[in-house]
Amino acid sequence: MITYFIPHKNSSNPQHLIDAGLEMLLRDGDDTPKYADLNGTGPGDLPGQLISWAGGESLAYLPERQDWIPALPDPKRDLPAGRYWIGKPKGQLPDPMSLARNEQVTFDGLGIELGDGNLWVMPNALRFPHYLGFNAAGEYERFPIRNCIPLYERTLWALEHAQAVIRGEADFDMQTAFHYVIEMLAVNYRVCPHLVSMLQLFNDSNLFLALSKTTDVEQLLMIREELKKNSSV
Repeated sequence: MITYFIPHKNSSNPQHLIDAGLEMLLRDGDDTPKYADLNGTGPGDLPGQLISWAGGESLAYLPERQDWIPALPDPKRDLPAGRYWIGKPKGQLPDPMSLARNEQVTFDGLGIELGDGNLWVMPNALRFPHYLGFNAAGEYERFPIRNCIPLYERTLWALEHAQAVIRGEADFDMQTAFHYVIEMLAVNYRVCPHLVSMLQLFNDSNLFLALSKTTDVEQLLMIREELKKNSSV
């Protein structure tokens, strides 16, 4: 299981995760994490609390059985290194099942084998919950439900960027795409950027495909085939 340690904090308060830059772990409707205030010191010989979503297990700091990795600095948000620690059993890495959110808040999508060799489900915009209605022109259309709209709008960026890349109109923005696919993966899994980096999930060969999995893949493939036909003429 994955456990987080936040120094100098106590009591059950999700704001502690937010303050540490781990807000991505939280999602409305998902299971509530468990908190355990340490009587002694934890990683780095610091006082604080452990936080985890692992079911049926008591939270404990066991350095002889666990590996603890301090947070990297986040210069974009001016957050320091060591503001949290990630703990895992020695010699083990979490898999998608152990990091999956409550299925009632996950979105359907397309599976992709990522860098750890496991199959992960990237939520797909076409499979978000939709309602049926009419657009401004009075034509029948499917619309994403209200709480999906912000996420749906993010996938529109992915679609437009992927189309531009395939057409040769833009270079692939790997850094922005990397942040985007982490954000999308966090819809279905309790991951943060540091954990994704630790697991080495995304790489040069799967990043564009992972981005494509979140949007209209069929349309992207049609564009690619059209380009192939034009280049062979």
